[in-house]
Amino acid sequence: MTPPPIAEHPSIGTGPLPGFGGRRRWIGLALVGLSFLIYGMLLVVPVLSLSLDGKALLSVTIVVAGEAAFWLGAIILGREARSLLGFLRRLRRPPGRP
Repeated sequence: MTPPPIAEHPSIGTGPLPGFGGRRRWIGLALVGLSFLIYGMLLVVPVLSLSLDGKALLSVTIVVAGEAAFWLGAIILGREARSLLGFLRRLRRPPGRP
């Protein structure tokens, strides 16, 4: 008995990749998205009524938390994160460059 062609295979397009659970994927995507929101909090720091030292400490804390959330999400996503980062790099290239 031969296996069905790839286009007719029942697992194509019906859920997460084998060995890559749906919950794990969503946690990774949520952490990457959360990192963008954390970085957005930097826009609020200048208008807070904190001392200069307090603003500097808060800014560093926000940057560290944003980086940690992003890279933890990227580690969880694995290859999917690499393809997402490649897509973002292609968006930043000047026109006319491959």
